[in-house]
Amino acid sequence: MDNVNYYNQSELWKDNINNRELIRFQEIIRVVPRNISSLLDIGCGNGQLLKFLLQQLEIPNLFGIDISLTALKIAKNMAPNAIFLYASADKLPFEDKSFDIIIASEVLEHLPYKVYEQTLKEISRVSKKYILITVPNNEDLKRTYIRCPYCGCIFSRCRHLRSFNEDILKVLFKNYQFKVKILREIGPITRLYPKIILKIAIKLKILSLISHGHPVCPQCGWRPERRNHIYKEHRNNIKRKGIFFKFDFFKKFISKTTKPWLLCLYERNDG
Repeated sequence: MDNVNYYNQSELWKDNINNRELIRFQEIIRVVPRNISSLLDIGCGNGQLLKFLLQQLEIPNLFGIDISLTALKIAKNMAPNAIFLYASADKLPFEDKSFDIIIASEVLEHLPYKVYEQTLKEISRVSKKYILITVPNNEDLKRTYIRCPYCGCIFSRCRHLRSFNEDILKVLFKNYQFKVKILREIGPITRLYPKIILKIAIKLKILSLISHGHPVCPQCGWRPERRNHIYKEHRNNIKRKGIFFKFDFFKKFISKTTKPWLLCLYERNDG
């Protein structure tokens, strides 16, 4: 299943904003410069972030683009005062320096080969002043891998294709005359269990990676049936059997803490 068809699945866009996402939105609001009058949200999805921006900031010209017509339909109702366009991040239909700030939140990790490189160029071209990026924080992609039970293809259940850390973000737009203004970890403190613990949990059917997210095999199109039922079943298993997940005291000794996202604000430096 290609990206366009994948992101046109209606089930991807039905969920309401959760507490984790709300924290990410609040962090974005804190660092958005106040001297802007135009903003473009790349990969805007169902418009939740733009809705939040409309509620919190006075920005007269808000735009969003996405490759999902399904998401855009929801977005137009979610944030009616914003303008939404069907477009790809690597082919932005705007003139040079059209927007004071470009936001790409949880987008870059999903972009295919060549699309990713061209997207960085396009973001730099269209931004007049600032670029704001959020990505998963130093993600271990292998933790997201599952094997398709139909064709054997190994893929990321959340469709992530690359991982980012602070060193990568520091130089991400260096060749496009943008310098780092703010770089920080954001989000609630979470705990990552050692890989051996996760393997044991999966082996004992305490945890199923297939039940998380909306996995669809990119090679044959397989997807888990009765996903909600499977998720509920494994959630109950975690409660019933999950000795690794039950005791906060035990967690402190077998897991490390981190924050889920990195946020980076870049400023144009033409001089």
